[in-house]
Amino acid sequence: MERLNMLFNRMAAALLLAGLLLPMRSFAGPIEDARALLAAGKPAEVDAVLGKLLDRRPVASDALVVSFQAAVADGRPYTAERRIAALLEKGGEADPKLIYQAAVVAGQVGKASLRRERLLYFLRQEKGWNAEVEAALLALCLDGGDADHYARYLASAPATEANLDLGLRMLAQMRAAKRVPDYAKQLNVLLSKYTGAGERNRVLIDASDMLNENVAGLQAALFEVLGRYPLHDDPVFLDML
Repeated sequence: MERLNMLFNRMAAALLLAGLLLPMRSFAGPIEDARALLAAGKPAEVDAVLGKLLDRRPVASDALVVSFQAAVADGRPYTAERRIAALLEKGGEADPKLIYQAAVVAGQVGKASLRRERLLYFLRQEKGWNAEVEAALLALCLDGGDADHYARYLASAPATEANLDLGLRMLAQMRAAKRVPDYAKQLNVLLSKYTGAGERNRVLIDASDMLNENVAGLQAALFEVLGRYPLHDDPVFLDML
């Protein structure tokens, strides 16, 4: 019996050693496999690999992120919106670039107010200047944004004629809506960035139109801004006096 036990022990040891020496297969999880597919340019296959991870409640954040990115890459905005909405409902901080992508997706599915909300959230998170920040600020300015958006945009974007046209378009929208504080801010930004006689003349024409609106509190706010700049030779300004 003792010899039998010794034999069993030796066999067990030999089997264990053989098992340890066999090459071990590396198993990647579904998240890693999905990321690999995305990196390989196969976004349409991602959700199938994630499989039951997307059926669980709550869905893991990693699975939602990869599925969202795959849906964006594959041109499936409605799926992307479902994934990012579920992710954001979890709360907590999200990658700013992910928030920007979420804003783009919201626009693609026709949710304009949600797009704006996400762009604003993105800009609160992202303090620097990059392509996404530029695009987000430009989108808000084109969508009737605030003077603060235009000021931040022009802090890094060049003072081109196209950007002057953008600023004047916003100024006209503020005039039509009688947004006096924002109008005064926008006027100040334009006059500080565009110093050429012709450029300032265009700005002052709108200011003159605004003055003719006879909006309460406007005249004082307007001339407080205009008084900061050497405009005494401008014919439009002189007509306003």
